[in-house]
Amino acid sequence: MVTFRCGHCAQRLTAIDEKSGTVLTCPSCDEPVRIPSAFTPEQTEPLALIARPAVEFLPGSDPWLAELAQRLRSRLVDGLLTQRRQLIQTQDTGTIQLTEFEQRIAQLQKLHRERIQELKLRLDARESEIRRLRRQKAALLVELESRSSPETRLTAELRDAGLLLRA
Repeated sequence: MVTFRCGHCAQRLTAIDEKSGTVLTCPSCDEPVRIPSAFTPEQTEPLALIARPAVEFLPGSDPWLAELAQRLRSRLVDGLLTQRRQLIQTQDTGTIQLTEFEQRIAQLQKLHRERIQELKLRLDARESEIRRLRRQKAALLVELESRSSPETRLTAELRDAGLLLRA
């Protein structure tokens, strides 16, 4: 497997080794990306240019100075490689964490939408029940009104009037 980044959007991509050298479209930015050959962390081809001396020492110059320069270059390259690996690791870790956060947010949004839908259904059911009970109450009041005799109504009215007078 070859893992690499899109040169346009830095999306982390993975392809099988057999696809090395071919071009694919980045799923993130839809730009064409060439799949590099398999790369192992031990390979330092891009940094090999740094390891070569820019100026060769002249014949007869101090060999100690040439060895010191080579050691300094070697340490510099090692330090740069270490920093590069750490940066890539940090970036990959950040990308993974961001992806996990985005997935968690999507899950929470889905749960939130489902809960809202459930509550709306419960509210609609309760409102429907309230309307049904109000209709039933009105029907019962009409039935009660039709069943009561005029004397009962008169007695109730007099009792209500007496309560009002006492107050």
